[in-house]
Amino acid sequence: MGLPMNLHKLRKESEESATLSNRLRVKNLLGEMIESDMELFHKFGTLNNVTHTL
Repeated sequence: MGLPMNLHKLRKESEESATLSNRLRVKNLLGEMIESDMELFHKFGTLNNVTHTL
């Protein structure tokens, strides 16, 4: 038994929008993280920009 039509559409739209984004937002990181700590995120791809807000 498949997904109901509206859930199938929502899932498809979610998958499509996920492929259009190349950003990873991570919250609740420690303020004293250093560049070498960013290696934890290497498996998600190359980090081109890191923004830290307080």
